[in-house]
Amino acid sequence: MVEQLTSLTQLVGKQYSSGDITLEAPNGDELAFRVKFITEGEVRKLRREMAWPEAPTTFDKDRKGKVIRITNENDAGFKEALEDANRVFSMRLLLMSLIDVETPGETPEEQAAYLSDTVPAWAVVQLSDKIMAVSGIQKAALDAEVEELQGNR
Repeated sequence: MVEQLTSLTQLVGKQYSSGDITLEAPNGDELAFRVKFITEGEVRKLRREMAWPEAPTTFDKDRKGKVIRITNENDAGFKEALEDANRVFSMRLLLMSLIDVETPGETPEEQAAYLSDTVPAWAVVQLSDKIMAVSGIQKAALDAEVEELQGNR
């Protein structure tokens, strides 16, 4: 049955703001998690809170002698730092989604590092994929937001 909504406030209720996901362990065990569906505002807020690396910049002069800024986004160190920042972002987003799941670490960054460095990859990948799917978050949209925010710095 299709429910006709008459107000966006109907999407904010308990029924549409959280749910359950199940992971399948390599041995076949099923593990259930309660998750909160992240809002667009929460995603953007986290993006803005994080420190994103900046590509190395040099300055040169064009033919007319005007100083121009040259940004090297192909720099290996920048690419590595950007990959690390995206990993932390993904882990923090995942952690924000979990309800009643204790994660070691005092800060969100420490918790993200624990998730990334300690929890088996099969679990992190499944959690990430399922949370993004139920939240309606598309990787391409997240990547576009990162580029937009980096371009505004």
